[in-house]
Amino acid sequence: MLTVLDAFLGQLGLGAVLALLALAVLAVPVLAVQYRRLGAVDRGRTAGIYLLVVYAVVVVALTLLPLPTPGDVVCAGRNVDPLAFVGAVRADLADGHSVLSSPALFQLLYNVAMFVPGGVLLRRSFRWPLHRVLLAALASSALIEAVQGTGVFGLYDCAYRVLDVDDVLTNVSGALVGALLAPAVVLLPRPGHVVERSGRSGPLRRATAAAADFLLAALLAGLLGESGLVGAGVVLLFVFVAVPVLTGGATPGQHLVRAAVVRRDGRPAARSALILRGVLISGAWFATTAFSRWTGARAAELPGLVVVAPLVAFIGLVVTVIGTVAVRRDNRAPQDLLTGTEVQVRPRFRARAADATDGC
Repeated sequence: MLTVLDAFLGQLGLGAVLALLALAVLAVPVLAVQYRRLGAVDRGRTAGIYLLVVYAVVVVALTLLPLPTPGDVVCAGRNVDPLAFVGAVRADLADGHSVLSSPALFQLLYNVAMFVPGGVLLRRSFRWPLHRVLLAALASSALIEAVQGTGVFGLYDCAYRVLDVDDVLTNVSGALVGALLAPAVVLLPRPGHVVERSGRSGPLRRATAAAADFLLAALLAGLLGESGLVGAGVVLLFVFVAVPVLTGGATPGQHLVRAAVVRRDGRPAARSALILRGVLISGAWFATTAFSRWTGARAAELPGLVVVAPLVAFIGLVVTVIGTVAVRRDNRAPQDLLTGTEVQVRPRFRARAADATDGC
């Protein structure tokens, strides 16, 4: 039989796995939205968003997961009497428990502690006023109790966890404690004043654009269905050649983060340079994809090192491109060096500034 500690560790492990998946899904959109709206990434705000995502997913795992199978549901009771925990703690003490060993007191402190990080994050990383933090905690805790008390809104015949109004009170108290402690948590970065960058695009912006491009390519390849390598090649040429040539020197991902391929002097890149650059990028990834499919179809016949070689090649391409951009002072990648181009940031207000100049 599982102990309480085993169950807690299982829920925590599940929460960690789900948090990693959530971060994988949200990492690129969070960066892209900031590049699009602010022109740069606020590191404090970004760290706060990622930490809040991890925290929220872990709280869901601890309070609602794992979901039981319908046949294993044991109906739980409910407590709608505020401050009932006072009587429960007194009963534990009367039964011979010490203050440190009281299950009711442990449960109370656990519910308080669970919402302390949320109060810290909302107050420090998002600069929410105290009343807003408390309202968010109240709404979140009430939603959790509603899900528990209704058996996931009728998914189960009865509640599989106890609906307890004291949980809402202690959760909000935890958020209050966190909000009051927030100024002292100096290790947690705070959002700052973002200054829009201009000039050459850095490694993070380029990596964000590349991730968006390859996600789009994967989505389009999936929509093409059983088109095989031909479909993959067409998609890569569309994303990395056709779109930049037809839309002013930027792939879909580069449009998203406000960047574009230009000549060294800042003038628009020549069409021939854009085509060559796109062919170099799509060709490298097409070769890696073809190699991966070839080894995958013959995995049982080939040595293990050959089977994993496409993964090594993929990692090598990423490290080479992003590493070169990070190391070089001009932030140019191999495809830039071979085509005499570079990637520069597009100012958000360039068109407005030009209109203002023309009107003077």
